[in-house]
Order: sequence, then structure tokens, then C-alpha cells
Amino acid sequence: DDITIDREIKLSPGSIIALPIDVVYSDTFVIRPDVRDQLFGWSVAKTNTDKCVDMNWKTVQENDLLLECPKIEEGSAANYFFNVHAVVDDDIMNKVYPHIKINVMPPLVIENLLPFDITWRLHQKGSKSDWSNILKRGENCAVHVVDMNLHLLLKIKPVNSKFLESKFGIINIPAGSGFELDNRLLLESSEEDNQKLYLNLHYANSAKAGVKIVIYSPYLILNKTGQDIMLSENGNIMYSKGRNSFDKDGNFNWAEPNMFSFGFETTGKGFIGGNLESNTVTLKVGDSIPSVPLSIDKIGQSLEMTVSLRNRVLENNVGIHISEGEGKYVFTKVVSISPRYVIRNDLEIPIQVKAVGSSKVWDIESKMLRPLYQMPKTRNKKISMAFLGSNNTWSAPFGIQDIGDVYVRVQKPGQTGHTLIRVRIVIQSATLFIDIADAMDMWPFSIRNFSNYELSIFQSNPFIDESGNITSKEEFHPICYRIPPRSVMPYAWDFPAGNVKELVLKIGANMRKVQLAEIGPLMPMKFKEGDSIGIVDLNVVADNTIQALVISDYDPSTSLYKINNRNSSETTLSGKSQGGFKATEKEENYHAKILLKFEGVNISLINLKSQELCLTSIKGIELRYNESDLYQNVSLKMKWIQIDNQLFSCIY
Repeated sequence: DDITIDREIKLSPGSIIALPIDVVYSDTFVIRPDVRDQLFGWSVAKTNTDKCVDMNWKTVQENDLLLECPKIEEGSAANYFFNVHAVVDDDIMNKVYPHIKINVMPPLVIENLLPFDITWRLHQKGSKSDWSNILKRGENCAVHVVDMNLHLLLKIKPVNSKFLESKFGIINIPAGSGFELDNRLLLESSEEDNQKLYLNLHYANSAKAGVKIVIYSPYLILNKTGQDIMLSENGNIMYSKGRNSFDKDGNFNWAEPNMFSFGFETTGKGFIGGNLESNTVTLKVGDSIPSVPLSIDKIGQSLEMTVSLRNRVLENNVGIHISEGEGKYVFTKVVSISPRYVIRNDLEIPIQVKAVGSSKVWDIESKMLRPLYQMPKTRNKKISMAFLGSNNTWSAPFGIQDIGDVYVRVQKPGQTGHTLIRVRIVIQSATLFIDIADAMDMWPFSIRNFSNYELSIFQSNPFIDESGNITSKEEFHPICYRIPPRSVMPYAWDFPAGNVKELVLKIGANMRKVQLAEIGPLMPMKFKEGDSIGIVDLNVVADNTIQALVISDYDPSTSLYKINNRNSSETTLSGKSQGGFKATEKEENYHAKILLKFEGVNISLINLKSQELCLTSIKGIELRYNESDLYQNVSLKMKWIQIDNQLFSCIY
């Protein structure tokens, strides 16, 4: 009441105003809120030791001030508080001349980064006052009714969740107090799982927002499997009910987030700043047994997790992708659990799918998706397909773990002919999508016999791996195709799940293995036909999306390979001999020569605290590329590589 007001200035939220220098230099300032529901008096300025001072351009530079505005009329709040912080340039003139920016802000801001709305309650020790309100998810609220020079306690309860109200946690202490701030709030589940959840409190002191307390969950578990899952850590169990994984357009349905935490702190002081190996959980999917321990702290990781069913013959396969939240949700790790294998039927008719080694059959309607569970416990997953019908035969098995396109022949419904199916396998996060579509007669390979000889082709034994070891007890029955002279035949692998895909070319009694992936001229094939010797040129070319094997009569004037006059054995099915030919490579045959040389490159690894962790030095770098009609050569040389630990604690 003793304050004499010279002039009043009204500021709207977020506005900036310049004050007259004649008033600023000699006078003091007072503030009061302009609110409708209650009238408050002019402020009294206090330091963090609760000492009353005048608010002027000198005192605001020395300390942050707490402004207390007493109530003039009755209402919900006894007092209204502001925090004042001065932003001062590093200039010696500021001690004699007021050139500063004064931020007036709420003393406390609470931000809710949980996936649920919360009800919060504040209790002020000393004044014995309580305040409560609802805070929507993703939003924050300014609190002006608390005195930040006293003890302040907080408790919360997520709305429409299984968790009960937390106990009070200390979020503010006076200067010189012997108490410590709480960094976590404990919530317990009201359901049978008795899950214990520790929510983290992040304290951020800002020049524009005062004391800001961010409430977040350490982990969010997104259950996209369509199955019930259970996550367990040292007896702390989280249950999540399954729901339909996909909508009618094939997109993942929104998954109800499940909050999860460990029973201990997860922000260690190690090299990366986390306890990556200790924070492990076990996972159950559907009617499975618990999985092996799994770390969920490795951000950016996508992996496959297999969990055996109780019969231990079949297993459920899920994909796990670990990421950090985006934007302001960066403190939370998001663990998405989804089906590892998902079939999408892009055909106009329904199909049936079954896994090799299992009798379970999945019926998939047109334009529908279906996750694959209860798969056989095999390392290389393979499936077969057929059109829906009792008399249709199953296609050859094909692998579902290799990303790319696979072409499969499937018998037409009620007919003896086949339809060429394109199976496209793509990965999204940790899920492999197996897209079944009509290939529209776009065959992946073409065998073009432009020679004067009749030949036969068949796929090599698919049950032999790269080392020559037999991988299956199944008997191999090759499927042979006869190709007359001057004819063309489209082709797709008869055994798309083969370990090594090679085409065997047979002329008379002579055979030759060909890799259709090796684009370019191949060694000519020499063979016997009666009493004479014949030679054909082999060339693999790319014709748009088709890889074509071109067989033509050998012409020494145009071929890149010349007959070697030395005696040499003919190429056999084992492919160990060169067949008596040598390549004629000339300097003018090169299309391109590229050489990049660097004397040296230094690469520093720096963390977010601007600390240099290590220095990698590479000297004498040479990258060479040569391209000709016959070869494409790429070589990389590095003469010196040195990695130095740049941390101050390093001895060497």
C-alpha cells in the first residue's frame, strides 16, 4: 500500500517492450498479474534465500528474483508468483549502464510427455497448500501459485490407464536444505500383473521458462504383433493384449503404447552413457516360453527374435525395432514389436501358404495381409504357395529371408498350366513383407539360342551349398528344357530356394555351369558333336529387367576369347578347367579408367559434449576403377591406418 506508482505498462503473454532509460536508471519496478478471476497486489521481490530486496536493474543482475504478489480479494490462490531472470551481455558497461534483458516467467512449468493425460497434485510444505489439475498428453502448464523458496511435492496419476496414483516426490527444495530432489516417481498397476513403473523426472532450468519438470516414461512398448505379449525383468512383468495388426489398406494399426521401466537407473557413466548390457528383458509371444535375455537400450537396432512354443517344435518370430522419440519425446526409447514375416496377397484370387517342415496352412484372401506365426524351427525359412482349391499342387519352396524379387511358378486353378508369380520381399523396420503379385509374364531370364546347335538346360542341384556339401537328404530330379537352334525361351528358377543358383548348359554329352548373375562375355563352350568339335560363344546381357543368356556360334574375329594353342582339358561340370581359351584384352578396349589418390584423411569422433573421443588417421589412399568389354575392376589401397584415443583419462 505504501508503493507510489509512477506509470503502469501492460504486457501481453510473449510480448517484448523497451522501458524508458530515465525511469530504468533510478526507479524500482513492481509487477502484478492481470487475471480476471482474482485480484492481486503489486509484487515483493525476494532472493533464493528469502531475503526481500528492491527490484531494479542492479539487483536483477546479481540474482534471479522470486516475485510474490499477495491476494487482494478472496480466490483459489493465496499468492501469485513470478520468476525474474536477467540476460546480460558480457560487457563491463553493464555495471554502470542498464543494457539488459529481463525475462518474467512462471516459477514452475510441468510438461507431460506420457502417452496418457495425467492428473497432478502439488503440495507446498510450510504453507500446507495443495493444488491439483489435469494435464493433457504432450502439453505443459505454467504454475504461478507455488513458492519456490519452500519445499514442493508432486504426485501424478495417468488417466484411463491401469496405474494407480504415485506417492509424493520432492521436486523443489530451499537453498541449504539437506534433502535431495527425486528423479523418479513410482507407480503400481491395479491389475493382476502388479507391474511397477518408474516415471522419470527431468529438471530443466531455462532463461525463458524458469524451473521446468518434464515427466516421461523411460520406455514405450508398441505391441504390433496381434498376439498377447509379456515383457519381464527381474519379476517386474508387463502384459500387453494383442489386437489386429493391420487395417484394410495394409498399414499397421495404431498400437496402444505400454509404459515400461527397469527397477534401477539406466543412465550410467560409461563410454556411451548407458548400461546397454544390463538392461535386458525376456519376451513371451502368445503361447510361447520366455525368450533369451534381450537388450532394449541399443537405439537404431532392428533384429529378429525367435521364441519357442511350448511344444518346442514350432516358434513365433517377431521383429524388434528400437528407436528414440522424436522432437521433445527424445528422452523416451520406443520399442516396436511386430511380426517378423507378413504375407501380402496382391492377386485377385485367394491363395494358400504353408511353411516347409510344417503342416499348418494359411488361407489369405485377395488384397489381405497375414502375419506368419507358429513357424518350424529352421534357420532358413521357406514357404510354398498354391491357389485356393483342393486339387491344386504346391509350388516349389522359396526363401523368405532374402530381400529382393523371387519368381515362382504356380499351377493355375483347375488347369495344367502355370502362372508366373513375382514374390517381392522388402523390409520395413524389423518386419519382412512378402508381397505376392502376378508377374504379368515378365520373366526374369531369357535363354536365346542363336547357334546352329540344339541344347538343353536345367538348374543345378539346389541341395548343394557353396562348399559342395549336401544340405538335404531329398533326392534331386532335374527339370530339363530342350531349346532348338534359333529359338528363345523365357526362364525362371525351378528351385528358387536353392543354395547356389546355377544353370547347367548341355550340348550332346558336354555340360557347362553358367552363373546368370555374371553379366558380360563368358568363356566359350567347346563340345564334341560326332567326330567333330563345336564351339559356342556365351554372353549374359541385361535387356531392361531381363537377364538373357545368349548362345551364338563362335567367331574368333569378334569374340573376346581366342583359342589357346596349348593342350588343355575341356570344361567339365565341376568348372575347374578354362577350356583352352584365353582373353584378349587390349588397351583400346578400356571404356573408362578412374584413379583417385589422397595423401591422407583425418576423422574425429566427437560426442554431444564437444569432447573428442578418438582420431582416425588414414594415409596413402588410392581408389582405382577400370572398365572394359571383359572386366570391371575396383581396387582400394590404404597404406597407413592409425586410431588414437583422445580422452584425457587415456594413458597411451
